[in-house]
Amino acid sequence: MRSEEIVKKTNAHFCLDCTVCTGSCPVARVRPGFSPRLTVRRMVFGKDKSVVVDPDLWSCLTCGTCSSRCPLEVDFLDFIRRMRTEAIEGGNMGIPSHDGLMQVMAEIQASGIPQAKQFWLQDGLKAKKQGVDLLFVGCLPFYGIAFEDYGLDLLAMANDAVRVLNAMNIEPALSENERCCGHDQYWRGKFERFERLARLNLEAFRESGAERVIFICPEGYEIVKNEYPKYLGELPFEPVHIVELVAERIGDFNFREVERKATYHDSCRMGRFLGLFDAPRKIISSIPKLELVEMDRDRSNSLCCGASGWTNCFSCSKQIQTERLSQAKGTGADLMVTSCPKCQIHFRCAMKGGAPEIEMMDLVSLVSLAMTKEDGT
Repeated sequence: MRSEEIVKKTNAHFCLDCTVCTGSCPVARVRPGFSPRLTVRRMVFGKDKSVVVDPDLWSCLTCGTCSSRCPLEVDFLDFIRRMRTEAIEGGNMGIPSHDGLMQVMAEIQASGIPQAKQFWLQDGLKAKKQGVDLLFVGCLPFYGIAFEDYGLDLLAMANDAVRVLNAMNIEPALSENERCCGHDQYWRGKFERFERLARLNLEAFRESGAERVIFICPEGYEIVKNEYPKYLGELPFEPVHIVELVAERIGDFNFREVERKATYHDSCRMGRFLGLFDAPRKIISSIPKLELVEMDRDRSNSLCCGASGWTNCFSCSKQIQTERLSQAKGTGADLMVTSCPKCQIHFRCAMKGGAPEIEMMDLVSLVSLAMTKEDGT
């Protein structure tokens, strides 16, 4: 897409230089040289080549804070996404974190190689190969292996999701052929790879007979719900996040007491993108003895976890993560709850590097912990 088209399609020509975007940007707050406003203005005034070669094109966290506050509805997220496609064609691809392992995983899954993802399911849990309700685990098994040394058991999180669904009398289907959702490829501007993954997933969903696809990760949920239809047409199933299901059927649970003080981190996709602010808090508040305390920045004003797309994760990211962890500690909570596996990965990475430490838990795992067992314990 030509630069003039990108400017028009994203409303970049409406920019009034009010600096609301830059003033809201978590990256700009710790790196004064980074400015969404100036990036847009360079494009508007025809300096597109300077934007295409700028390494900071990959420093944007796509957290959505700027676009959500822009008074003229300039779509900076779409602008960044499309400009990244141009940048890749010119050889500017950003610096991948973790030696590019995550990008390689996505490429392998998009290649059509047969998958085998059900090795993690624990004995005693009920799941099947086909059914109207499919649980999408996506990259979770791969991330579980890659980040074992972070003290994070992502496979336990997947099992907790099945356990919680079973408690609601849902026996989910698990697909051997589902792939990476394509979220990171989409936001890196690699649209062809994103579409390839999306088509493979839709094929796997149809094969399973799914009428509803249940997500653990908000990134997968958001990308399937909002972006798949734009590229592949109307979805033949209903997408839903497991937190929504639990909140809707909270009366089905008989929680035991969990005497803790917890704070909840609103991830960017779960919060600003999907507007799921109340459901997580309803669940936490339903657990006896579990006190919920809010951080100074919560809901739509929540601070991003500081990393996006496994790219350009440098000292700037660590500063943002440290600030967020400090906010969590500042509440007096001894537990930080979130609904995004990636947020946990990034925060735990920061804690390994010396950031303030706090126990972290996924909301679904917290629900699993609080469920009363058959023996009454």
